[in-house]
Amino acid sequence: MTAKRVVILGGDFGGDFTAKYLRKTVDPSVVIELINDTNYFVFQPLLPEVAAGIISASDAVTPLRVMLRGVNVRMAHAFDANEEDALAKAMQVFWQKGFESASIADLIEGTGVNRGSLYNAFGGKHPLFVKALLKYDRDNRRNKLAQLEALDNPKQAINKLFDGIVAETVADTEKKGKRVVIFERK
Repeated sequence: MTAKRVVILGGDFGGDFTAKYLRKTVDPSVVIELINDTNYFVFQPLLPEVAAGIISASDAVTPLRVMLRGVNVRMAHAFDANEEDALAKAMQVFWQKGFESASIADLIEGTGVNRGSLYNAFGGKHPLFVKALLKYDRDNRRNKLAQLEALDNPKQAINKLFDGIVAETVADTEKKGKRVVIFERK
């Protein structure tokens, strides 16, 4: 028989104190899980005292795992964005700033996805970059290659390829970092 499980989504007063109450009142074999986007509880009425220096921050902030003994606390955030849309927006950030210069803060602002969701969905900056490149490959490169392969004349395919590169580069007012190869047709 599988263990009974109670899952509470969201902390703050309601979720945290519900988990605490259930842990005290239900059978110990019941697994109680609290899923929250942070791993701490802030007792907000004490924040003015913290700001004034009357008490320390540790008096107003408590780690959930300490506060909720016997409750499985998991840090997660519902991914509230379309993953393909987030990848497209990340691609724009990488084009504008480059991989090295694009910070996590830039990616959060550019995609509209919070830090926890960004790491949960993509694993970090490098995996996000790789997934953005794969999206570009899926959405652009493969389609262009299929069009070129459909042409019977290889010279016509090469001309179409370079004409497309030049047209995209000229139309790209944002200067997203594409390399231009200057060549002469014969």
